[in-house]
Amino acid sequence: MLPFMDDPDFPMALKQARIHSGISYAELGRKVGIAPAMPARYERGESQPTEMTWHKLNQVLFGESAVVDASGEVSKSLASATVVELVEELKKRGVSKVELHFD
Repeated sequence: MLPFMDDPDFPMALKQARIHSGISYAELGRKVGIAPAMPARYERGESQPTEMTWHKLNQVLFGESAVVDASGEVSKSLASATVVELVEELKKRGVSKVELHFD
């Protein structure tokens, strides 16, 4: 999944994901429903996608579905997340301590 659009790592992560997928700027733009020039502008850090476009970029590049909750926040379904992804998401949400209990 791509970092959130305001994350400083977003432009490079988008570029790496696009190249890894073998998708051109024009093809990515067409699949996402944006102008063909926009993916390049995102990769150069000249512009940021909207939350909806960010969601569509993730769907096209990773087949992942992000969820927009009632507060308007975009979050990834964590059902298939790795432990590292879970820890990073918890940190982003301000969690500093977690207890695990196994039955």
